[in-house]
Amino acid sequence: MQALSRLRLVKELVRADILPAAALHTVESAALRIVSGNGTRCQSFRVNSARYVASCPAIDQSAWLHTDQGHRAPYTAPPIINKREESFAVYLALPTKKSSHLTYIVKKCKELAVTSINRGLVSTAADDFFSSIWSLLDRHTHLHHGIFYAACASAAVHVAEAAQAQDLWCWDQASELVEALCNRLGPHWAQLGGITAGNMLQVLAKCQLQQGPVPPAHLDAATQQVSACCKDLNQQSVSVAAWSCARFYQRSDPTHFHALLKQLEEQALQWQNDEVRLQHAVTIIWSMARSHFLPSTRLLEKLTEVACLQTRCSVPHAAPDIEMLFLGYAWLGYPPPPQAMQALVDCFLEQRLQSHQVSNMAWALAVLGQLKLATFTSLLAHIRHPHLQDIKICRQLHFALEFLRPDIGVGPEYQHWQCVSEQLHMSWPRCPVDKKTGLLHQQVLNVLQDGLQLKCHKDTSIQREHGHDLFSIDILIEEQPGVPHDIAVEVDGPDNFIQSEPDKHRLLGPTAFRNLMLLRQVPCLITIPYYEWVDKGMHVAHTYLQDKLRTEGQCNLPDFVLPE
Repeated sequence: MQALSRLRLVKELVRADILPAAALHTVESAALRIVSGNGTRCQSFRVNSARYVASCPAIDQSAWLHTDQGHRAPYTAPPIINKREESFAVYLALPTKKSSHLTYIVKKCKELAVTSINRGLVSTAADDFFSSIWSLLDRHTHLHHGIFYAACASAAVHVAEAAQAQDLWCWDQASELVEALCNRLGPHWAQLGGITAGNMLQVLAKCQLQQGPVPPAHLDAATQQVSACCKDLNQQSVSVAAWSCARFYQRSDPTHFHALLKQLEEQALQWQNDEVRLQHAVTIIWSMARSHFLPSTRLLEKLTEVACLQTRCSVPHAAPDIEMLFLGYAWLGYPPPPQAMQALVDCFLEQRLQSHQVSNMAWALAVLGQLKLATFTSLLAHIRHPHLQDIKICRQLHFALEFLRPDIGVGPEYQHWQCVSEQLHMSWPRCPVDKKTGLLHQQVLNVLQDGLQLKCHKDTSIQREHGHDLFSIDILIEEQPGVPHDIAVEVDGPDNFIQSEPDKHRLLGPTAFRNLMLLRQVPCLITIPYYEWVDKGMHVAHTYLQDKLRTEGQCNLPDFVLPE
């Protein structure tokens, strides 16, 4: 493409009698060799053209020889800045005749700000960067170029992330700038390409993650444009859009992005397996899982095959990708084929692992029901700190260890498990349970206590030996007259279910794992799903719980009589 662009320019120069006609023949021959594949390099084309350009003082040689993917013609190349002269003022003084020039200035300002922040000039560099971008926008109020605005927004987020890594909070400045850019786009959202709209959606997701909810109008505009241009998205844009949907899942309507995720799924199914990068495949599975969106089995199998193919090629530093992949599997409750799972686990164990990666993988394998004691021991060998202080890491390891507990408390298998447990319990701190009671939980508790007159406790922890508060129950009904044994009651809200298939009421992997673990601690478990409880009157709610306790809890309770 670059060769053909230069060939067109040479033709124009020959017609204008600036270059000799021989230049056209030489450049045409070099371009033909490049296009036909006979030319092994582009160097010969560049050398020939430079020789003729050097003989003509009317042509800017540095502009001709400059290679920049963002410019179609050599005359649009930005001037070269001496490293010693780098500053925001120097960049703002560059010519801005074209939108590509503005994008280049934003890029250089971002690079300068991030470099300065990493060198310790955090506050000054961040303030100078945002002032420069605002100044650039004020000078071009008439311009409504989506790529330029997207570049400004992405640069603001990058600078805010770099500053946050140095313990400086400037997300308020970044969010203010992003909102102003979205307001300027206004009716011009429809002019954005799919990739640019996907980048803007990611910017909004990061701003909401750090600064709070973004205006719904901006979010809807970005989502609609990504959806309209979904067929034009490349692999990276599809994974970026899926990641953004996962970050926006906390909205009031959990199914708001499921239509877009369905389009992204159809786009991903068209990819060739050998052309998909591991990072993109993993991001798609994880994002759909965290959005409570169940992709098709075909897509899961396809992306799992991609992951196995990439790990066979000895991808370096694959541990974070495999960790995220198995977290997605665990949330969806989807165990991959045994051979693929074993290959991925083996590749994971060969990497240099951090403590959180070990705990996440152990927990994910336990949720999938695929964790073995030998694998757990191999994972623990990667933990280099004898005393873990991170509560989340310790709780995940406790869950994995409890999953491995043999059903029979005797025999070599139990002795092996007990040996591992006793050796490591001293290094794991106590893990308190922090559970918040919602409105639905409180309504069920009120009916049990006030209506059915049962002795109950809410948010009760069950302590195993070694005194660890590992499991928490929403409501625990004690053994009492009419209740032959303790009963655990779990109230499951919408966040406990796959939302893309509301009619099937499929539990998420962690919720199903919780039920399995609780059944090891109490004789009976009763679950109250939200779709069975919503909009029930007082008498219906009492009768519903009474029937549940009689059928599932083997309770002998008198008939409920509605008080007058």
